[in-house]
This record gives sequence, structure tokens and C-alpha cells, in this order.
Amino acid sequence: MRGDFDAVIALLGASRLGGDASIEARLLRARTLLKLQRPADVLDELSADDVGGIVDADERVTAAMLRGAASARLDPARGIAELARVALDAARLRAHPSIGAEVAYLRAVAHWSAYELGEAERFAQDAERRGRDVLVVRAMQLRAFIAAARPAPTRYSDALALFRAASRRYARCHERNVGLATIILEQIASLEQTLRSATVAGTHGGTRGRALPGGAFGPAVSSAARLRINYNDAWLFALDGDDVAAFGAMRDAEEHATTPAWRVRALAGRAAIAIVCGEPAGARLHADAAAAMAARIDWNATTDEERLACLEIAEVYAHLGKPDAAADALARYDSVAAPMEVTQTLRERGRDPRLTGWNAYVVGLVHRGAGDFAAAANAFRRAVEAFGSCGYLWREAHALIDLAGTEGVREGGAHLDRAVGIIRDNFPRSFLARRLGPWTRAAVDPLVSSLTAAERDVLRHLLEGRSQREIAAASGRAYNTVRTQMQALHRKLGTSSEHQIVVACARRGIAAPSWSFSGPLAVRGCEQALVACEGIVPA
Repeated sequence: MRGDFDAVIALLGASRLGGDASIEARLLRARTLLKLQRPADVLDELSADDVGGIVDADERVTAAMLRGAASARLDPARGIAELARVALDAARLRAHPSIGAEVAYLRAVAHWSAYELGEAERFAQDAERRGRDVLVVRAMQLRAFIAAARPAPTRYSDALALFRAASRRYARCHERNVGLATIILEQIASLEQTLRSATVAGTHGGTRGRALPGGAFGPAVSSAARLRINYNDAWLFALDGDDVAAFGAMRDAEEHATTPAWRVRALAGRAAIAIVCGEPAGARLHADAAAAMAARIDWNATTDEERLACLEIAEVYAHLGKPDAAADALARYDSVAAPMEVTQTLRERGRDPRLTGWNAYVVGLVHRGAGDFAAAANAFRRAVEAFGSCGYLWREAHALIDLAGTEGVREGGAHLDRAVGIIRDNFPRSFLARRLGPWTRAAVDPLVSSLTAAERDVLRHLLEGRSQREIAAASGRAYNTVRTQMQALHRKLGTSSEHQIVVACARRGIAAPSWSFSGPLAVRGCEQALVACEGIVPA
């Protein structure tokens, strides 16, 4: 009942019980083996001949159901066919209604494993309608995973609503299921991090688990799920601008690592939080530790999200200006041939736009570090498209900033405007705002905001210290186009020289984006520009 399945197997025996054992013990062992992802052992425990010899109708249907579920894990098409026959037998033998509901749920899982989302949704709704207690919650949870897998703009908001509904329904259950409660909490944390915005604030401020009576966790339970919840909460705190809480949550994530691979993931997360919070020395320390451990791990033997540690290490090294180390980490990630776990999240490449976007973003950083700006820009565009398709706003803003800052990108002004708007409306106190520094004032300044996106882009390059010819080269524009846009700047700003434009912007608190995450340094640079130009201290 508390989800300690290894203990169940130890008590019932590590090998097949056989026909001499009670059917209750054999069914319990089969259920446990199914939970432990050992479908072949389920089929061994409950052979077809054994099932046919069971007298009680409910027990015979249950045994056939468990065999069908195990078959579906090994071969979804075969399992789907077997479970369809079990459903007919359950109706013919008038099995208990709860068994019929469970058969419907397992048919939904089988179709889900085959990525047949329409059928999976139909059977999950049937199980939710016919089931009781925890089975209803399991069906709601599966419907949430199905919603997240649908290629729709609202996929993650739909999934979050269903997971939250499942947590409320679980609160009314008499039965406790630690594994189920844990998955619900974990997915809520992940989706709140994905959808963090002005309208989705997240529930990370409280203690995760209190929403579910009985608590999914004890005070000192370490698990991969606990690590993932702390990891996502760390990013939620960082997006709130609470760096201290972000550091603390990511430190807690490392403390709950249960394998060397998860330890690498947690260390990479600590490095990522450190870099965005303006602590490059700490980021380098944790990234080096993570990279050293990663080199000793067989990543093809890892499961689920552990291997994303390599992607995160590559991102951190790229932001630290270590292109070779970033390329090595990305190569390690790309070398993983084993498929990612698909029974819950369908995170394999190409189906989850969050992973697609993150991978493209890191590839862009690595290309840019190698000086291949055209390839970097294309990768950043793919990242922006993927993040934008699913409402992953903070990652979209992240990618837009890097796209705008890549040499030769002509539409940089429009990309930067989009990033500024996202940050201003949703993350005004976050590390993203620090990354743009005093350039964020350009969006609210009545004079500068009246410029066209192209004119603001020229202004941004000018504030970075570039000449008109350098601006043309960096932005992919013709030199005469830049000259025309510079003349428009003089006309609108009431200036006659580039020096006067810099001074006018400094007076209004506007300077070039910092591009890094050290916001205070960018502000001081703006103040120093004022002093150098005018000899006055800004109010």
C-alpha cells in the first residue's frame, strides 16, 4: 500500500510461486512485478494454462487482465488484443464492476504506449466513469498525460488542469497510493515551471505534498521524484527573483539524488541556477564536478530524465564561455542511443516541444561558441518556435535574447522586443530581466518605444559601441540602410551625433543589453557612461 514493491517481492519470494500457492498471493506478486516493470516475469507467474484453471470468475478475469497488461508492455498491439478479449470475458462472466473499470484503464494504458491517443482517452474516460477511489485518480492522471502529448497549443495548460483535478480527487480517496501521489505532485511542479507566467504563479511557495492528505513524502525520503520536484521549484523561485530560495531548492534536489546519474543532473542544475543568478564561479565549480562524474557513467543505462544532465552541462559551459567543454557535453548527450522512457511523459525527441526546444537552444549556443553564427541563428529560431508552440514563455524569452544577440541576425530588434515584452509582463524580477539590464527601459520609455523595431535594433548596436559599418555587418543590413535608420534616430531623438544619442539614452536610464546575467554591472555601466559624457551623477 505504501509503494514498497521490493519488500513485497522479498516477502512473497524472488522466484515463481507456482500453482500450489494461493491465487491471492500469485495475483499480488504479479501486480507487484508489473509495477516493477518486469512484464516477462508476470507472464511466467501467470501462464495461460494457470489462468484457465482458476475457478473463481473474478480471479480468473483478474489474472487474464494482468497477463494482458504485461503483454502490452512487451508488444502493445498484442496486449491491446488480449485486453479486448478480457473485457468481453469480464462482461460474459459478470465480473465485479471494479474489475471491468480496471480493464478499461489498462486498455487505455496499452493504447497510450502505442501512442494511440484517441483510443487511450476513450478508455481512460470509461475507467474514470466506472471506477472508484484511486482508480479514478489513475485514470485522471493518464488523461493528463494524454493531454500533454497532444500537439495543441494548450497541451500543457490542459494537462496541468487535469493533474490539479486529480490531486483534489485524491484528497477524497480512502486508499493511499504513494507512487500515484508522487507522480501527480511531480507533474504539477514540472508543468507550473513550464507555464510560469503572469497567470500561472505556481504553488512552490508552500511545502509540496501538503495538498495531498497523508503526504506523498516523509520528511527525509530521497527519490528521483523528490529531486525533480525540488529542481522545478528551484526554477520557479528563480523566475520569481528569489535567488536564495532557488539555490536552496536546487541544493535540496542534490541531497535527494538516488543514483550517480541523478547526482550529475542535480549538480548540473546547481550550476545552471548559479549562472543565471550571477555566480559564475559557483557555476563553474558545480559544472566541473558534474562533468567529471558524467564521464564515468554509461548514459545508455540510465532512465528517463537523468541523461538530460548532459544537455544542461553543455548549456552552462556555453554561458560560461567554454565552447569546447560545451561541445563535449552535447556530444555525450547525442551519443545516447537507448530510447527515453515513454510510458508516462513521451519525452523522446520530436514529441515533446520542451525537449525539442531545449536541445535546439543548446545546439545554438554551441554553434555560436564555435563561431558558426548562421547555424546558431537557425537553431535558436527552432528553439523559439518550439517553446512558443506550447507556452513555455521563459524559455522562449531566453532563446529570443540569444537569437537577437547573434551576429548577422537582421530581425534582432523584433526578437528583442518580443523578449522584453514577455519579461516585462511575466518575469519582471527574474534573472531574465537582469540579463537585459537597462535595455528593458526602452520598452516603457515613451520616446524610445516609439521607434520602429529596426531603429531600436540600430540604437542597441550603437549603444554597444559599434560604428555604422560594424552595425551593418552585425545586423545583416546594407550600410546605406543603417545610415537611413541612423538619420531617423537623430530626427526622432532630437540629436545630431552618435555621442549625443548615447548621452540622451543614458539620461533616460537606457543602455545596451548586458546579455549576461550580471544585472548590477550593466546598471553601473550606464551610470559610468553618464559620468564620462557629462560629468554628472544621475539622480
